[in-house]
Amino acid sequence: AGAYSGAITVQGGPNSLRIPYLFFGPSGAAANLIPLVGDFDGVVGGGSPNGIIAIKLVDAFGLPASGVRVAWTASSGGSVTNADSVTDSFGIAVAQPILGSSPGSYSYTVTARGPGGLSFTFTGTARAQPIISSVVDGASLMTGTFAPGSYISLVGSGLSDFTDAH
Repeated sequence: AGAYSGAITVQGGPNSLRIPYLFFGPSGAAANLIPLVGDFDGVVGGGSPNGIIAIKLVDAFGLPASGVRVAWTASSGGSVTNADSVTDSFGIAVAQPILGSSPGSYSYTVTARGPGGLSFTFTGTARAQPIISSVVDGASLMTGTFAPGSYISLVGSGLSDFTDAH
């Protein structure tokens, strides 16, 4: 572990070439946690994973910290698969968040075990399943058969997070 430096001299006839080198050996101790993938949005219910959340642990030299145990926890009724994992040879740990049954904000926290207690919290929003009650012509607002290229409007609930209500 640490930094190693020196030089190699290559002799070829009357000339020599000095080649300096610097080599970093990973310490294995996590000094920094880098979030890679996360901050998700999804639909409540279903009980299936909503993508992945991932982090990378590196040592003081920026090299991967492999074999570090991490723990993933969920709040607000959510859960997480692969809750206890170990970083791979690239220092990466991955889990899959599962949203709870109610709309709202969910958070998932990862904590690297060992000195320093590095942690990060991913957040996401769960929405109710949209319900489409009808499809209407965008100009006449009538239901029926539509010609290719027609403008249509979707009518229902939970189609947007925003409303025009004043």
